[in-house]
Amino acid sequence: MPAFVIILCLLLLGLAFLSFVRFLWVHGPVQIDSRWMYVSSVDENSNRIGRGRWVRTPKPDRIDTNGLNHVAKYVARLVKSQGTHASLIVASLDGEKACLIMRQDGVLKVMEHAHRPPASPMAWKPSWHCPNLTPDTPEPELEQAIRALFADLDIAPDIDEVEEYGGYADAVLHYPIGNDVAQATFIIQRLLREVYHIQDTDALEFTFEG
Repeated sequence: MPAFVIILCLLLLGLAFLSFVRFLWVHGPVQIDSRWMYVSSVDENSNRIGRGRWVRTPKPDRIDTNGLNHVAKYVARLVKSQGTHASLIVASLDGEKACLIMRQDGVLKVMEHAHRPPASPMAWKPSWHCPNLTPDTPEPELEQAIRALFADLDIAPDIDEVEEYGGYADAVLHYPIGNDVAQATFIIQRLLREVYHIQDTDALEFTFEG
């Protein structure tokens, strides 16, 4: 076989390998194993700071019907947890609707956020390894629904701010809901029903850590 043919084959193999590596770089956490997540820090310009690391995420418990009826037992686990950063994620099976509850300083808190438009459209730019990434769609209705619910519950946020990073902007809202299991369950169920439109018979996934 002529030498140039061998060289050409090696070049094609090299390009195929680089394409595969790039695919894993962009899609790896989802395509390799959904129970692993690559975590890294970025600066205000979306440039990576230092080395990232892979962390294992807990496998969610899947409830195939009447998911809202199971909220109370997970809230009870969260209240009893001795973990310093105990958390509970309640989500629809497709992951499109979810709420996060954390135990901080001995108190349960609902951690909500809603996307806002970037302060300046020119501030946003995709990272080099995700060139097709687009800015998050603003969610004014979601933010309004969250605020309206907790105003009706007469619960003020202990954090109410806008975080901007790399051209993204999020309204960040943290609401303390106390440690009474029945009351916290009632609040979370209202949040899921009224803000995320979860039905009583819907399937849900519960991811508990701590």
